Amino acid sequence: MTTKITVKSEQVANFEKSLKEIVMLFKENSYPYEFSVFRSTGFDYYYFMQMKSLEDWDKIIAASGAVWEKIDRSIYDEYVKCIDSYNRFTISDMPEYNYIPENPRLSMEDINYAIWDVHYVKSGQVEKYMEQVKKWVQMAKDNNFGDPVLMLEGGIGTEMPVYFGVLYGKDDIDMKQENRKLWQAYGEEGKKMYQEFMITLRDREMIEFWFRRDLSLENE
Repeated sequence: MTTKITVKSEQVANFEKSLKEIVMLFKENSYPYEFSVFRSTGFDYYYFMQMKSLEDWDKIIAASGAVWEKIDRSIYDEYVKCIDSYNRFTISDMPEYNYIPENPRLSMEDINYAIWDVHYVKSGQVEKYMEQVKKWVQMAKDNNFGDPVLMLEGGIGTEMPVYFGVLYGKDDIDMKQENRKLWQAYGEEGKKMYQEFMITLRDREMIEFWFRRDLSLENE
């Protein structure tokens, strides 16, 4: 489950202070679920929680409610007053379309930045789109690209059909430098594939993320 929260511009500092306090209290009360927080551009924050099925969401809500009952209501109120809007949606991993290098360039601890290349696919073009994705994955493999390239499929709460290509790096400069090297390796074939790929899309957008470990809940 992914939750996008847009924070009021004047409340960013209070929002982060409140969230840090909430994470600490959830840990102290043995909350069993983890979530990762990434800040995007502007005032957007994204929470990511892994689920095996939608049935897990009911368990997460129940566990969260049990913890909130033990926490002073004023802490929740302080957190909520910072939020301008929020939106929840589901995304699913697509392992058959992922590229995982045998010897990754970065460890998980090194990754502080990610980008979503969001592809809104035209009706009737999904099959052709997925064929192009397979070609990109194979080219990354053939060129021994050092970073993983993941594919996600949008579900409930998204403008389907929509897919997310995910790239990682130490920071934005690092990721873009490595991605540029890959495109140089693709050469003229890559340019032709790109043109065929773009024909399948009705829209496209890029979303940048910076990992906020200090706002995330990671159980030891």
